[in-house]
Amino acid sequence: MVVGDVFALTGIEGLSDSALETIWTTGRLLIVWVFHLATGMWVAAASVGVLRGRALPRWLGWLGLALLIPQAVAASWLLGGTMNELHDAAGGIGQIGAFLVWIPAVSIAMLRHRRHEISRPQH
Repeated sequence: MVVGDVFALTGIEGLSDSALETIWTTGRLLIVWVFHLATGMWVAAASVGVLRGRALPRWLGWLGLALLIPQAVAASWLLGGTMNELHDAAGGIGQIGAFLVWIPAVSIAMLRHRRHEISRPQH
């Protein structure tokens, strides 16, 4: 949003090459930190809870921990300073795995667990 605001206020023609490079680099850093690393750490932390709590299937915990790997690979460009197709692909795999596989699977497992708890006879 900030980038859009800068362009709207100054116009892209009014920005120097170094200003454009700074905006581009800042945007990439924010995407890596907020999107990839934060998502990876959030899923991994929840997965540790799944593994320790045993209320949900253990495979969900292991899957969540495994999804930290592509997120870390996506962020590894920070070490080399250059982003390439590997980083993009790994980030996509990590995000798709987290948001389209892991979160729905956890939600379904929670609903099934709750349904099982409700239908179990009380002693």
